Amino acid sequence: MVGPAAAESGGSASRNRWTIGNRRQSPAVSPTLPVVAVPAHSGSDGGTAAGGRHWSVGRRLAAHAPPARDGPHQPDRRPGCNPRLVRTDPDLHPGGSRAVRTRCRIADVSRRRRGFTLAELLLASVILTLVLSVLAGVTQAVHTAWNYSTTREDCRLEAQAAVERIQWMLRQAGTYRLAGGPTVFGVRSVTIGSNNEAAPAVLVIWSGGRNGGLASQGVLSRLPRINELVIYGCDPQQPREFVELTIPGNTQPIAFNSPLFADNIKSLMAATGQDRIRLCRRIRIAPLTIAENWPGLGGVNQMGLVRMDAGMTPTDDAIAAASPGTTAWQELPWSQGLVSPAGGLRAVRVLIELQLEPAPEHVRTDAGESLAIPFFGLASARYVHQP
Repeated sequence: MVGPAAAESGGSASRNRWTIGNRRQSPAVSPTLPVVAVPAHSGSDGGTAAGGRHWSVGRRLAAHAPPARDGPHQPDRRPGCNPRLVRTDPDLHPGGSRAVRTRCRIADVSRRRRGFTLAELLLASVILTLVLSVLAGVTQAVHTAWNYSTTREDCRLEAQAAVERIQWMLRQAGTYRLAGGPTVFGVRSVTIGSNNEAAPAVLVIWSGGRNGGLASQGVLSRLPRINELVIYGCDPQQPREFVELTIPGNTQPIAFNSPLFADNIKSLMAATGQDRIRLCRRIRIAPLTIAENWPGLGGVNQMGLVRMDAGMTPTDDAIAAASPGTTAWQELPWSQGLVSPAGGLRAVRVLIELQLEPAPEHVRTDAGESLAIPFFGLASARYVHQP
């Protein structure tokens, strides 16, 4: 750093000195303020002798400073000046007869601004509002996605439990054969609705009750009893609920190949005294153009969208068209090709479809309708059919 230098030119009345470095700097100068030597020409300020120069220390010229008082360094008592920030340095004056003062900018310390302007506050408020709006939107989106994912997983678990329950119950189903009749497997679907709205929405399994066990008893020579049936379908009074029904106290017989079988099952579902277990509670419902007549309940205008289509291979019509022991009998699609003149191995399958709504308030189509998620399943069994 090049500071004031001492250089003599002429007599003692007009001398200029230059110094390299800071060794001539006055100890009284604040270390936080840079020392800059600026030549100030004498004139009307009553400074040095004619032709002489003096030097001011600080950021401003000291040309307008009043004459220094005699004695040691004296603080400047002018209004607005901080005496602690005013320094004198007589060493920079050739004769030492007057002390040159300088003072720092008052705005740096004593008048420093300590608040925000109105424009800054408004800008900060706008930015904070935008940030909070973005955070609120992200939080709402995360909450909606989490809620939808949770309810969807609940639907999957409910549908899986219902399908697995039907699969297990079908493996427990029994068979019966009355004198002179064919072997009947204890499973059948019941259609709900009419015309284009008809669907196999109810499944009946003769398994011996909720604990099953009829499959191990072989072919029985009696009709099934009502208390041995397990019925799957939507509750007619609460169509959103898919339930498993049993009627423990009813021991009346029922024939699976009877033409009144469907009406009897609907009467049992609408009656009181059933033992029901809810398997799903988010079944999608649809209005019926023609109300379904449930015995004891009257017309029901809604139905749950479920399908449980029970079928067998070979079909009943194909078996009725072929005579045992003939080529046509042998060519029927028996399971695993196991057939004899006395019978064949028949496959039973139940196609299951459950339409569940994860959260009606979160999943909507463009038309505002709820978008259900379909779950599919398959239950199967085999038995020996005898004509």
